Amino acid sequence: MTKGVSRNSWVILKQVWNMAGNDNSNWAECGNISFEGYKSILQRYFGIGSWDEDQAIYCLTAKYNADYNEEAGDSPNPFENIGPDEVLIPKIYKYVIEHNKDEYETEYYLDECRDDGKSEQYEQDCECEYATTEKYFEESGEFEEEECEFDYDDDCECQSWKEPEIELYWWPIEKSTYFSLEDDHMSSGCEGIVDCIHDANGAILMERDDEDDGYDNKETWDYFADSDNGYVHDWDMEDTEWEVEECLKGEPL
Repeated sequence: MTKGVSRNSWVILKQVWNMAGNDNSNWAECGNISFEGYKSILQRYFGIGSWDEDQAIYCLTAKYNADYNEEAGDSPNPFENIGPDEVLIPKIYKYVIEHNKDEYETEYYLDECRDDGKSEQYEQDCECEYATTEKYFEESGEFEEEECEFDYDDDCECQSWKEPEIELYWWPIEKSTYFSLEDDHMSSGCEGIVDCIHDANGAILMERDDEDDGYDNKETWDYFADSDNGYVHDWDMEDTEWEVEECLKGEPL
């Protein structure tokens, strides 16, 4: 932990806190307001773009100083009691996580039929559309092909199958970026589900970008895991020291 931010950063931290007041949010990731509320103030009044990572850095810096100075001074705003040189700069951890989206997708697929009456990919029974049999006609003394009824007997042979309509399900995969004051989210019970990191103390959902449509993982309902929303496939924790210094001090390391 280090101290000291630029005057501009100190002003932003102090003013956003005052403007936010207290929204009584259950997710006050930024000390006295939710991250969504904090972002809207930074965008509207300070020109910080909607996908700018500075939003998460300011938010978690506000939370860290509020928690650290909880008993200090008369003002609930921690930045009213300290100057720029006394603002604490926390260690912020950045997680980039590939995971299932919150909602699965579905579609109907016509599965091609084989000659044995089973569908090619999913082994479903195909319905016969046209069947024939050879019938002996006394008048001509010859066997001729004749169409069978759909309740044809064993002497009939199906010539045309109706492709079965298979309903398929799959989880689209996306990449999300989280910022947190803690460094052990993905090794302390959050390995499986991505929402766990957001529920943990100080974790911030920054962005959700489409990474993969997940279509290669399509399954029929019998084999589909319909409760795998948020399931984590891969993750990485990145160093944010440069970004934090540049944001709060106005210059890179």
